Amino acid sequence: MQFMPLRQILQKFFALENVLTDTLKYMESLSNNNSIISNFIQGSFWQSKLQKHNGHTVLPLFMFFDDFESGNVLGSHSGIHKLGAVYVSVACIPPYLITVLSNIFMVLLFHSADREEFKNNIIFKPIIDEFNFLQSNGIEINTSVFKGKLYFELGLILGDNLGLHAITGFTESFSSNFPCRFCMIQRDRMKILCYEDENLLRNVEQHNVHVIEQNISASGVKEECVWLGIKHFSLFDQVGVDWMHDFLEGCAKYIFAFIIPYYVNELKLFSLQILNNRIFGFDFGPEKNKPSVFTKENVNQGNIRQSASEMLVLIRYFGLLIGDFVPVEEPVWTLYITMRRSLDIMLSVSLEKDSCSLLRT
Repeated sequence: MQFMPLRQILQKFFALENVLTDTLKYMESLSNNNSIISNFIQGSFWQSKLQKHNGHTVLPLFMFFDDFESGNVLGSHSGIHKLGAVYVSVACIPPYLITVLSNIFMVLLFHSADREEFKNNIIFKPIIDEFNFLQSNGIEINTSVFKGKLYFELGLILGDNLGLHAITGFTESFSSNFPCRFCMIQRDRMKILCYEDENLLRNVEQHNVHVIEQNISASGVKEECVWLGIKHFSLFDQVGVDWMHDFLEGCAKYIFAFIIPYYVNELKLFSLQILNNRIFGFDFGPEKNKPSVFTKENVNQGNIRQSASEMLVLIRYFGLLIGDFVPVEEPVWTLYITMRRSLDIMLSVSLEKDSCSLLRT
């Protein structure tokens, strides 16, 4: 296991020319805008966090976890060299800095097998202690624009569904009775529920009971979440969602698996050949990940074979590709339009405060 002290990384990062200056200016501009949300620090959750810091300058950190195979994933020795990595980024630096890969810092690297053997509390203890230090003690900064202490607090834990479940103590089997880390919905009902049932949402008191009971089949909880060792950490507010797998490789595939066969085989509005020809000949502009062509076999099986980046482009341009074949007020087309609008909301760089309610309608 290799741990890189985050306090030293952040101290060197904010000592770089203009980084702290531009970050403080950006944070000030965000605080002066109460109608548009374009950063995590403008949300109500972070504002509640700031009240505990007595006027200190506090910056949010996002932590990302994932496993990756360093060797041949299909080889005979796959898994032996599988590594787990933890990265941290500062959530409130200006957009021109946050998009730079070098500003995403690796802080922990370990063999995935070690986490399974020694468990989460041993593997993640160094970074948990580091988050607590940065929250309580901060780091000394001495520049022309700022002299004093900068404090940091964990804002969100990010990752894919499997990784997040693995490091937060929930079941890693998504075919189990209770596969969701946000609510207590049962697997069979989850397949048909269209709207969130607030009565099923997990809460801290209930979770503590589940930890004591240690009955994973009845609760979906495998162990106590190690991140509760971070001061003021909230398990059900600070663990993010896996947008790529849930939307681009999840519901979007199911929607296209219904729409395309319906238009091709039932309504016969166009053929797969026409759709593929238009994909091949369409000018997608700067988009490099143009959608893959569709085969009759895959479409008939409901198997939409697109990567996440290809699916993103397909959703954006599907209306331009075949929209001229679809009659006005065709009811199934509304399903695509709803998906397209949802995509726009989720990918918006700025949102009005009430925009999130649109996703419920």
